Amino acid sequence: DKDPISDECYGGCVPFEKCWSSVGDALVAYEMNGAPMPRDHGAHLRLIAPGYAGVRNTKWLKKLVVSPDDGTSTWYTSDMKGAKQRIMEWTVNSYITEPLPGRVVIADEECIDVSGYAYAGGGRGIARVDVSVDNGKTWIRAQLKRPDQPLYRTWSWTHWTAEIELPEQHPGGE
Repeated sequence: DKDPISDECYGGCVPFEKCWSSVGDALVAYEMNGAPMPRDHGAHLRLIAPGYAGVRNTKWLKKLVVSPDDGTSTWYTSDMKGAKQRIMEWTVNSYITEPLPGRVVIADEECIDVSGYAYAGGGRGIARVDVSVDNGKTWIRAQLKRPDQPLYRTWSWTHWTAEIELPEQHPGGE
């Protein structure tokens, strides 16, 4: 990709500590699933920095520069204008996958199952997930299905489930 104004090629920046750390797991990939890296996934070389925002996983890598300074490319210096810091590691995110939007609650139901997944950047993993159905007045702690990955190397989602008791007089509906 090229910047339409400066005509400069894309350039990114990943801290040296991330790439050099024994738990950073950063790598330069030339294959994907045992086959040569496809063009749309970054062939011939792609930088992979697990736990970092996708924009830091540079595709179509042509050169690496080790420097004590941040990158100077237009792409890197202008992204997130106005932000106090550039996005590197993902922040904690959680998503509800069940029940689906529009699920109808039957008037005589006492409980519903809620499930989803959560992710924390930097390989930190998820310590807990709490679910509220009353705008935060009360919370139910979900059960975690933790991935079998060590601290600071948790690069996958943590699935969670919770059984939510419905109020006795709930009206049912969506």
